[in-house]
Amino acid sequence: MPLPSHQRRFAITLAAGQRAARRCKMIYLAVADNSPFSIFCDKVAFMKRIYHLEDILDCIQGPYEIRGSKGTFHTAKNIDEASEGCISWMSESRSKNPAFVLKVGASVVVAHTAVLDHYRERPGQVVVATEQPRVSFAAILHKLFWERPAPGVHPTAIVHPEATIGLHVHIGAFAIIGKCCIGNDAVIHSHCVLHDRVCLGERVVIKNHTTIGSDGYGYVRLSDGRNIRFPHLGGVIIGDD
Repeated sequence: MPLPSHQRRFAITLAAGQRAARRCKMIYLAVADNSPFSIFCDKVAFMKRIYHLEDILDCIQGPYEIRGSKGTFHTAKNIDEASEGCISWMSESRSKNPAFVLKVGASVVVAHTAVLDHYRERPGQVVVATEQPRVSFAAILHKLFWERPAPGVHPTAIVHPEATIGLHVHIGAFAIIGKCCIGNDAVIHSHCVLHDRVCLGERVVIKNHTTIGSDGYGYVRLSDGRNIRFPHLGGVIIGDD
């Protein structure tokens, strides 16, 4: 049924480059009958992707055992804050604590195998027990929730014409790249400075405002009393990953 003329409804798509293609959130805003400029919070709905147990099993490190079934989630949180619809992880010490395990509200929990000694299944909750819960959880976050910046060079970045850039490299806004060698799948965030003779391996990530390869602080005093900078002629090599 169409909305009355005095009530308008529209959608705003929150998008950021290629991220929007994978995960687009639609917010519906409604204008009240009596308050044309108010926004009803109960009309706001986020379109969330629902993940299932089979989405994470390839991330579990080493042998694992599953307790429970039908656990789904759409977000990840700290174990102390996790509730229905969340995935989280438990350390070995907490997995050994029956009282703590009992109050965990996450729908999916990656726990240490110590939890198997006392865990009792609950409806809507799944526990994946492994010897490496923290590493497994990190792999899950990387697969499902970490969004790698799109490959390409931002128009505001400055890249030396003799720099060697690998495949699928992201160079962010206002980055300055000297006569460097950058490996495949590297990510260089905004405002980074890479001086000459810097070599980055594959899949290296350089965070915002990082400077690599600049001169160190060193001076020597000549016999006539003048101070001169001690030249640093070496480069910087950062390996893969």
